Amino acid sequence: MDDWDGGRQVGEHLRSLGHRRVLCISDNQECMDQQRFEGLCGGLGFRADFMMIPMEREARICYYREHFGQLRSYSAIFAVSDHYAVDLIRFLQNSGVKIPDDISVIGFDDSEVCGQVVPSLTSVRQDYRARAQMAVRLLKRMKEQPDYTEDVTIPVQFIVRNSSRRLYH
Repeated sequence: MDDWDGGRQVGEHLRSLGHRRVLCISDNQECMDQQRFEGLCGGLGFRADFMMIPMEREARICYYREHFGQLRSYSAIFAVSDHYAVDLIRFLQNSGVKIPDDISVIGFDDSEVCGQVVPSLTSVRQDYRARAQMAVRLLKRMKEQPDYTEDVTIPVQFIVRNSSRRLYH
């Protein structure tokens, strides 16, 4: 998947809406999550802040409670997965924060949950079917030609829903 470009699309969207205080949350700074963060910064035209969050849900919610003031200082938060975005939205809403009026939240994956959360989650769509088909094709080719290598990037699509909005000063 073109993780960098997905992050770039998020960054361009947030920049076009006037967001200047942007945070990215992830449980690591490696591989695809790092590419998504770097793309976000490229699309914004400036370096977003980064927050490393715990993987385990209960620890993550405690972490959010401890860092609530810091979270509230941002106008937009990009979570590297829909799973983390939905957890964050629920935490913020339970803490009295209005999404997207107070903070815009964007995820990545375009999972089924995007339409089930209120407000519906703006996200980056990955084509899992194309990914699986490409993997099968490449595995067959590698089986036939053990030295075969190919770099393949599958495009992603930015899907705007209701969890992000223009920032009014």
